[in-house]
Amino acid sequence: MFIGIMQIIGLTYNWRIFLYLFLTAINLFIHQPVNAEFVDCSRADQEPSKFHRTIILDKFGISMTIPANHRAMARDNGTVEILDGATYDRWVCLTQNPRADGAGGYYGITVYKSEASYLYQNVWDKVPGKENMYIVWEKTLADQGFGFHYIKLRIKTKKGLVEIYAGSEYTPQTNDDVKAALQDILAIADNTEILE
Repeated sequence: MFIGIMQIIGLTYNWRIFLYLFLTAINLFIHQPVNAEFVDCSRADQEPSKFHRTIILDKFGISMTIPANHRAMARDNGTVEILDGATYDRWVCLTQNPRADGAGGYYGITVYKSEASYLYQNVWDKVPGKENMYIVWEKTLADQGFGFHYIKLRIKTKKGLVEIYAGSEYTPQTNDDVKAALQDILAIADNTEILE
């Protein structure tokens, strides 16, 4: 078929051989595997800045005051993650370098639309001094008898129910862990306002 096309366009025999070899060489070059270099995306964690800035998350109907060196990152699943600058840089590096390494656990704040079927589902308490903000405490029991606690902030806004989860991929398991998670949620509630 390739030879037939060259005859139609009127190429001489020598040019046809040259063109055939040239296109074959290009085809071989294009299909050679690329040896991507290893990229280390690990970054040292950053302590929260002493001064703050306010971000507006209009999609969720809230504003949050966060450390100035933290970043808000929109995710494909509709959530927004609030991360320290080093963790944000690590995520960017990992997405730009498929063979990269250096990922690990991280602490972040995740803001997302609640999947609760009603406002008070799993609500443990109201946030003191804050209207329409509630502490959600979901407890689950694993097969081996370990308990998992998911402590979140649920906010009723004009955009619907919003939840904020703070922590790492590890859920609090001891009483001290639960107390620390509650303190984190209350601090986030203090720095979160509902948009009018």
